[in-house]
Amino acid sequence: MPHNGAAMTHEYTVATNGVVLGSLDAAATAVAWAADTILAAGDDASVRAISRGDSTFVDLGGRAISAGADPVAAQSALRAAVACGGVADTIARLGRIEAGAPADLLIWSHDPTAMAPTEAEGLAVVGTVRAGRLELPD
Repeated sequence: MPHNGAAMTHEYTVATNGVVLGSLDAAATAVAWAADTILAAGDDASVRAISRGDSTFVDLGGRAISAGADPVAAQSALRAAVACGGVADTIARLGRIEAGAPADLLIWSHDPTAMAPTEAEGLAVVGTVRAGRLELPD
C-alpha cells in the first residue's frame, strides 16, 4: 500500500499506574490503545512492553479507567452504585477492557471499588478517550 512518502507509525497510547475496571485481568493497572481499539490490558510492565518506541505514556496516578461511551450517564450510574452497592454490576454494564474492544474509555477521579457509600458524590469522570484521543481537563 503506498504511503506517499509519509513515515509509517504505530502510535499507541499506554496508560499505566491505574486501576483498570472491567478487565479480564482483575489486577490490571495499565491499558494501551491505538486509534479506536484497545490493544492490551494488564500489569504496567507487560502493557509497556507492546510499545514500538513511539508510544505516548500517561501516568494515571492511581485513578481508575473503565469502558464507557457516555460520561454523564456512566458517572450517574456509578455514583449510585457506590452509594448503594452493585459497583461490579455497573462496571460490567459499562463494558469490557480487552484487546480488540472499542477504545471508548472513561478516566475516574477515584477507584469506585474502594470508595465508601458516603463518598459517592466525589466520584467524577475526569477524562475520556474517544477514537484514540485522550482528553483531560487542564
